[in-house]
Amino acid sequence: MLSRAIVDAASLGALIRERRLFLKMSQHDLALAAHVGPGFIADLEGGKETCQIGPALSVVRELGIRLIATPIPNPPPAGTMDEPLGIE
Repeated sequence: MLSRAIVDAASLGALIRERRLFLKMSQHDLALAAHVGPGFIADLEGGKETCQIGPALSVVRELGIRLIATPIPNPPPAGTMDEPLGIE
């Protein structure tokens, strides 16, 4: 798997689903391992914007994904960016 920018809930969800399938895990198995409900996994993979960050990070950790936030040097003023900030 290659590194990629995570710019929204949908891109994080897609990465989580791809990694889960690569590891041959079901949503149920991942939910048990991360101590969350299967519905949470489905919501997270579906890009639901309101998923809680703590449980989402538990899922990411169980899948062996490392998130690295890279600050943009000299970012434009708040509310003026054309694209959301990415997390790699």
